Amino acid sequence: FYTLLSREPVASPQNFEKHMVLGNPDAAHTLSLTLNLGCDPCRKTFDTLYNFLQEQGESLRVNLTLAPNGQILDGFTDNEYFTQYWVDQIAGKVDAPTKTLELMKNWYANMESKETFRKQYKVEWDTPTEEANKVVEQQGTWMLSNGVERSPTMFFNLRNMPPHYRMEMLAPALPYILAELPVPQQQQIA
Repeated sequence: FYTLLSREPVASPQNFEKHMVLGNPDAAHTLSLTLNLGCDPCRKTFDTLYNFLQEQGESLRVNLTLAPNGQILDGFTDNEYFTQYWVDQIAGKVDAPTKTLELMKNWYANMESKETFRKQYKVEWDTPTEEANKVVEQQGTWMLSNGVERSPTMFFNLRNMPPHYRMEMLAPALPYILAELPVPQQQQIA
């Protein structure tokens, strides 16, 4: 795995002001995961990751980025709405990784009925705030500069995972990979 991964391009660090983190923010290894909020393969990827994090969440940091999604409802795209709620209610709190994980779980559980999600998770604004727009913009810029063209896309310790690697394949091997893989020389920016 390490040899295969070492042949892949290296992404730039995610120098975001606010990170959507799942798992352990202080873990030595990082999975950067790009998901689309309207994508069924992304939902399946998240479901597998969710199960892994429930069992071994302390062993991995997951940096979540949301792929652009143009579906608009009541003045917000899905990304803007999700991000606005996240900025207002979760970002910067001690339990942000756990709350972000549950927010994602509830999003995908209600993916077919976004109105249900929006009734449960209300935002106080009619349009996205500057702060939420900045999070969406920083994520989009990072994806563009690192060649993310599809979702789901995964980077492990900033190395692009080959597209044929899926979370269903990776999750069962992660405990072994995390135990054997050398800790990256340069810690990723939190």
